[in-house]
Amino acid sequence: MSHADDEDLTPYELDQPAPGGTKSGSGSTFRPAPGRSGESAEKLPPRAPIEREEPPRAGRSTFRPAEAGSGTSRPKRRPDADDDLGASFEPVKSKKNRDDLDDDAKFTAGGGPSLLERVLFGKVGTKQLALFYRQFGQYLSAGMDVGQSLRGLQKHFSGRALGPVIARMTDAVKSGRTLAEAFEREPQAFDRLAVNMIRAAEARGAVPEILSELAQVAEFRARTVRNVASASIYPIIVLTMATICLLVIAVFVGPLFNGILSDMIPESKRGDLWLPTKLLFRFNSLMMALGPLMPVFLLIGTVIGIWAAYKTEPGRAILDEIYWYVPVFGKIQKNIDLSRMARMLGALLEAGVATPDALSLTAGVVRLKPYERALEEAAAATREGDEIGPVFSKSGRFPFEVVGLIETGETTGNLPRSLARMADDFEEQATVMIKSLSTLLQPIITIVLGLIVGFIAIAFVGLIAAVFTSLASGI
Repeated sequence: MSHADDEDLTPYELDQPAPGGTKSGSGSTFRPAPGRSGESAEKLPPRAPIEREEPPRAGRSTFRPAEAGSGTSRPKRRPDADDDLGASFEPVKSKKNRDDLDDDAKFTAGGGPSLLERVLFGKVGTKQLALFYRQFGQYLSAGMDVGQSLRGLQKHFSGRALGPVIARMTDAVKSGRTLAEAFEREPQAFDRLAVNMIRAAEARGAVPEILSELAQVAEFRARTVRNVASASIYPIIVLTMATICLLVIAVFVGPLFNGILSDMIPESKRGDLWLPTKLLFRFNSLMMALGPLMPVFLLIGTVIGIWAAYKTEPGRAILDEIYWYVPVFGKIQKNIDLSRMARMLGALLEAGVATPDALSLTAGVVRLKPYERALEEAAAATREGDEIGPVFSKSGRFPFEVVGLIETGETTGNLPRSLARMADDFEEQATVMIKSLSTLLQPIITIVLGLIVGFIAIAFVGLIAAVFTSLASGI
């Protein structure tokens, strides 16, 4: 048998030949195909090694099932130091900064609540999001795939605003979309930061960890709203009662005050009146000319004007700069922003997002414009090779302890861990300040109300003194 005939042999029934095995039968580890049993195995060409396809490293979700309804999920992998997301991670830009209409359509296509859904369930609240992130991460950590987890969450949130959202996300995942794409199709529930963090986590295999970070952010936001509401009850009640009293004075007492002054005090002698009496007389005259409800309309108009100005970029920059230096309230907002910044930046860096992209995304989380500008400048500087710590120090917006912790983290290579500790610290500071907000406001409100009451009392005393003086001079 020639060597050329060996090339026409049919495939063998066993892949791994045993050396020296020429016999056929049940005890042989090598068995040629039927009709070739008499030939020697030494003339056969060696089998080529089987090439196995490597699992995807980036660009595809490690939790995305291969088929709809699949019950398996790929094992998650923590990011390596040499990994590069490359083209697998493209942050979603803010809608106001998009120039491509196709991107806008992609962001909202196929998702969003209907009018009936909004009427029946309302808006997705922060408490619901916190519970969703927490339970979703626990399901995935327990080994459940995305589809099973979403179906379980759909049952739990049925009858709430988040229920229909999860139902649409489940359908999107079943149709073959990634989890980030399912998030992206629900912009009314998930902001662009959550979408980008999930996309980066899918590429790195760290979805449960990122969901846990998102849960902490949502829980802190819910606690902050609850504490602010609790601390505002007393000031709101006191200010409401004070406003009602001032309206009663303006409607009933003001005309009486001005009538007495006009009848009893000649105009030639009104220049000798006490200053509070003059001011109250002019204020009452203005209220009588414009109407007693004019102060309410002016207050409402001022609030609407400030809100409209804050919606513009120049107005926001000016108002945030003013708010930056407001005692107590400015400090509380700074601590909240620093906590958000540290939490999000650490989570993004831990997920493997490049430092410039992580800083750009974090700039969309903070509320104060000075912090947003500083983060955007840091993102531009890090693209040029600079480190975060020196850039933050140069901006002059960050406390020295923030700069020190970041520089230490960059030096030791544990920046995400340093940022997590920083976030916990600033969260605690903000919580303590918010809880003591009522205690801080109570003396301020008391002093302001005391000044108003004292001003009115002095004005009336001045009126009585002027009347007696006028009567005495007339006698």
